[in-house]
Amino acid sequence: MTQINNQEIEKTLRNSECLISSIEVAAAYERLAAQLNLHYAGLNPIVMVVMNGGLIPAGQLLTHLTFYHRMHYIHATRYRDNEGTDELDWKYKPDVSIEGEHVLLIDDIFDE
Repeated sequence: MTQINNQEIEKTLRNSECLISSIEVAAAYERLAAQLNLHYAGLNPIVMVVMNGGLIPAGQLLTHLTFYHRMHYIHATRYRDNEGTDELDWKYKPDVSIEGEHVLLIDDIFDE
């Protein structure tokens, strides 16, 4: 895979168009949090954040969640040298049993 230098990144950013405003994104997180609050009320789920991609979405959602929950994280990847593979590489495995639990998994992209 070809590396992109900083000048190419900056040029791309300068020539980019914002499709969704930060206000629209914040409103979408608030709507999602409202739905989650209804769904998980009284269930005390495990909120499992997938590192690193889930960090920003989790930060946006957690301030709006009103139900009791337990926080944990996992870190796994299928990427090697910026290319996807079929093999899962655990960086940090779950340190809690999720059997019989309600789990809210937060990540940026659910692709596999």
